[in-house]
Amino acid sequence: MAEEPENKKFNVEVGSDGIINLSLGGKLEGINLIALEKWVDEVHKAIEDRYQNTYVPVKVIIDVSAVTGYAPEAVTLLTNLLVADKNYVYRSATFGGSGYILMAQDMLSSLSGRSNFKSFKTEAEAKDWVSSTV
Repeated sequence: MAEEPENKKFNVEVGSDGIINLSLGGKLEGINLIALEKWVDEVHKAIEDRYQNTYVPVKVIIDVSAVTGYAPEAVTLLTNLLVADKNYVYRSATFGGSGYILMAQDMLSSLSGRSNFKSFKTEAEAKDWVSSTV
């Protein structure tokens, strides 16, 4: 199986619709924890900047389809990100995760106290939910 390109493993983009599109990939352990920590900082800055420039809570979509595993340290980094961004985010949605990854996301939601963080099978479902006002 081909290795995922580095630029696809840890990606941060702001779409023309204002939604922050993120992607995570690979095993979130070992040397990848350094890249994950850098990515977490970049994500926090993007969310904070977007909020401070618009004063509108930010919508976030995260592609986790390429995540193949994680270490406890990754859970800590991601939980801390969810807590730090709690006041800036309207809704965050992931898509594409396996059952194993979905279980980890439920744990992240619980640990962070975020009720506006959900998982979906497809990008379209995730986008519909973060864009919904209901």
